[in-house]
Amino acid sequence: MSGRTKRTGGGGGEEQPVQGEAPAALDINGFAAALANNMRTVMENIQQAQENALTRLSTDLAAQNTNLIAAINAMNPQGARAAPPAVAPVQVTFARNPGAVDQNELLDYKKKEHLKLYSNAIKPLYSSTEELFDMQTKRFATFMQRMKQRAIQVGFLRQGDDGGSLMMIPNSIEVHNQQAPFVNILESYAEIDTAKIKAYENELKQANSRQAQNLDMLYRLIWASMDEQAQQIVGHWESRYKDETDVSFQRGLSLLATIIDLKTISSVATIEHERGRIISLAKFAASSDGDIPKIHEEVNDAMKNLAAYGSTYPNDDLLLILWEAYEQITCKAFREWLDKRKDAHDEKATVQTAQSLMQIVQNKYATLVKRKVWMTETTQDVQLL
Repeated sequence: MSGRTKRTGGGGGEEQPVQGEAPAALDINGFAAALANNMRTVMENIQQAQENALTRLSTDLAAQNTNLIAAINAMNPQGARAAPPAVAPVQVTFARNPGAVDQNELLDYKKKEHLKLYSNAIKPLYSSTEELFDMQTKRFATFMQRMKQRAIQVGFLRQGDDGGSLMMIPNSIEVHNQQAPFVNILESYAEIDTAKIKAYENELKQANSRQAQNLDMLYRLIWASMDEQAQQIVGHWESRYKDETDVSFQRGLSLLATIIDLKTISSVATIEHERGRIISLAKFAASSDGDIPKIHEEVNDAMKNLAAYGSTYPNDDLLLILWEAYEQITCKAFREWLDKRKDAHDEKATVQTAQSLMQIVQNKYATLVKRKVWMTETTQDVQLL
């Protein structure tokens, strides 16, 4: 009974499998092959249509180009054939180093090349932390030489500069009997009024120019090139280089001017003056009516000013000066106590610094005042008896 069918309805009706028999199997492989052949034919037709369209487009463009050249030649009174437009040569700006290219161009810190220039500009002048500038006079000349080299490399200063770069400060005074509209801060600082430096920085701040960006970079460069000791010394004078109204505005030129001022002739005179105050402490104490706090204030103020200029006073020498100053005080109770302390010091039974001695003396003074015996009896009274 396999494969048997029966016809349904009248003539021409469809044949149906006899009930209970399996339908004939479909030819799957044949169907797949036919489908693949049809798809291949469709793709070939699409590709051919594209090639035909491109050929027609190319032909049309060539014809239009020919017509355009003919029209141009027809308008040319000399009858010369039109030549293809000339390609302008690439213009290259000469510069001796990368920092000298486009020195007035505003930096866009979203651009990789501008960020690289910024990083190179603020990098310390020294390769290791052990070499950082410590505000010692013997290293100042090297610091300034390195600063000049970096300034030229990154565009803060140009060789043969006659104005326009950051380091050239607008000026209105005569230099070497000639009017100098700009003065190089690295070479002629003494000829520039510090007020003019700040005025120049304020102009840059308002302009939001490349030079204002350079000013910020200069500040960061200098600060990164100093060790902790130098930063503390310069920090005593931060009112000279910090902006009063905008803490984010960095006065790089004022910072540089502060360092130069601390290491020039004016600083030497100041150091000598402050050391003179310490040397004359005994005379000051004799005229102070036994005012211990006032004597200590004189010492501390002079030492603070010395530190601000990167100097100090030897501890052993200061101790001798303090002993001599305390001996000018006539309070009997204090002098008796002082003589014992001094004997112990002379015998090296105690080792102390000038600051620790002043603290001990301050405490003894406070005790005697509290006991109401300070200056109640003086060495002069004893001598009279």
